Amino acid sequence: MYNLQGRDPSLYEMVLKMSAVQRRLIKKTEEGVAKEVEMRELERVNGELRKELIRCPGPDVGERLNRSRDAVKAKSRQIKASRKSAFHLTV
Repeated sequence: MYNLQGRDPSLYEMVLKMSAVQRRLIKKTEEGVAKEVEMRELERVNGELRKELIRCPGPDVGERLNRSRDAVKAKSRQIKASRKSAFHLTV
């Protein structure tokens, strides 16, 4: 738009340039707002996933469950054995 002949741009040229710059600024501002909204949504989803992950059992839960199950089985056998021996003592 500018000539090297040393003349100033016309008022019309300046208005056109300013209008173009304003359009670019508006577009970039809208893009920035959209990115900010997207980032907030991702942060919200991230927070929900973290909360859900905290509620999930860890890898040691399976091992503890097996130990508890084994302890219950052993206690059940012990109780059955004591009932049988008590029954045989009364008969």
